[in-house]
This record gives sequence, C-alpha cells and structure tokens, in this order.
Amino acid sequence: FDEPYRSINRDYLKLKMRLMPYMYTLAQETEQSGAPIVRGLMWDHPHDPQANDQNYKYQFFLGKDLLIAPVYRSQAASKGWRKGVYLPQGQWVDYWDGRVVNAGADGKLIDYQVTLEKLPVMVRAGAILPMYPSALYDGQVPKDVLTWDIYPHGQSSYTLYEDDGETRQYQQGEKSTQQIRVAAPENQAGDIQIRLDGVRGSYQGMEAQRVQQFQIHTRVKPQQVFLQAQALAEAKSRAEFDAAKVETWFYDAAQKYGVVMVKTAKLDIRQSVQVRLAIAANASLAATADYPAAPATG
Repeated sequence: FDEPYRSINRDYLKLKMRLMPYMYTLAQETEQSGAPIVRGLMWDHPHDPQANDQNYKYQFFLGKDLLIAPVYRSQAASKGWRKGVYLPQGQWVDYWDGRVVNAGADGKLIDYQVTLEKLPVMVRAGAILPMYPSALYDGQVPKDVLTWDIYPHGQSSYTLYEDDGETRQYQQGEKSTQQIRVAAPENQAGDIQIRLDGVRGSYQGMEAQRVQQFQIHTRVKPQQVFLQAQALAEAKSRAEFDAAKVETWFYDAAQKYGVVMVKTAKLDIRQSVQVRLAIAANASLAATADYPAAPATG
C-alpha cells in the first residue's frame, strides 16, 4: 500500500501486538468456555433489546472490555462521521482521547468524528488491559516490561494468562496466571488501590523478571504515589519517566484528560506489587468533552 495507508496499517498492527496479552488471554478463555473473542453486543448484554437491533449489527466487542464500531462508508460518503454508535448501559471511555460517556439503562447513541487513522474504540470503565512492549512481530523484543492499562471504576480484577505461545505444553500444565485487582471510587476522586499478585505457574522461556508499569486513567493528579507502602519520587517529565531504571511516577495532564504513570524497577515475577494513589476525596476530576451530533447532510 502507498502512504498514508501503509503507516495507518502499521500503527494498527503495532497496537495489536501491544494488546497481544489481552487477546491471548481471551483465546484461553475461548478454549475453556466457548466464549468468542470477537462477539456481538448481545453476548455480554443479553437483556438489552438494542443489542439485537439490526442497526448496530456492525459493532462488536473484543472481549468484554473493548467496543469497536467499524467505519464501513467512505470518507466522501460519511463526511467524516460514524453516526449512531450504540453504547450499552455503563460508563465508557474513548480509547483515543479519554472522553467519558455515561449510558443509562436504555443505552446511549453517539455520533463519532472519524478519519482514516481513527475509528471508534470505547473501553468499559473498570477495564484492565495488559500490554506488551511495542513490536512489529512476536519475539522482536523481550517481554520484560508489562504495562497494565487501567480504567479505575469501583472494584475490578483481571487474570492474565501466558504460555510459550508455540507448543501444546500448556495442556501438560506449562502455563502461568497473574491476577491484578483495583479498588477505586466511582465517578469521583479518592484513593486508588492496586494489588498485583505474583505469577503462578511456569513454562519454557518465561521472563524471570519484569518491570511492572501501570497506566492509570485518573483525570486528577495524586497528592502522592506509594509503591509497597513507600512514597515514590515523582519524575519531572515523561521523558525522565521513560528513561528511569528505578521506580518512579509521573502525571501526564495532557494525555487523555490526565493519566498517572507508575513503574517499578525490574522485579522477580513472583513478587507481589502494591500501588496506592493518594487522591483527596474532594478533588475535582477533569471534565471531558461531549460528542457533538453529526451535521445534517443535504
């Protein structure tokens, strides 16, 4: 493909590679339960009449946490809009820019402004998405940094599944799991607690040590961040945070209405990790923009 299509395809393939631990865990769940990786709206929302509506048949979930609304009309025909994206009941966060949408019992329809590079992807509030380092193909770089992309909302948990990715030795018990739990207020500021358990199980070629990195969508800066009950030093910039080889944290106010980044030094994978974000209960969350209605077409 010529540009810009080549770069757009490459960016989405790199995002797929980053999300591989999320999708690989879904594949394991599919083997165990039969639940599809890619699923219609009705799978996780069977009592929502809109989930079976023909108007929304092109939308789908990737697991239960990512809602995708493909753009199936050309830019010329759509005028740059994906109209009528249906959000089931709950709170949803725009994956690209952090806008928050609350859908009531009857769900919510939004119009979404799109480009060739951007299609609607919404994240369920409370989701925890594990991510590997950026790579063009599996095995290009070590998987020794594990990023947990966290959308705090009440009590939530996630269990990561891994194996060697090549053989069927998982059937002989060569596999691992790791559970993470998050406790946070709903729709207001307050302390956020994260507990990451140590890895259980083993398989050939697994990483013995990892940097655990947490990307927490808070929309407010913490007063302090604690790792293993010890206060962390705050990095002065995102560049300083990225370059650090020791535990630190950074609040990026310009990213998605406010994201807290926390990282550990390289740790034994069997060591548990506890993170606490100290946030005043009376602090104000950054307000996010609305989704305007698409203009009428003549």
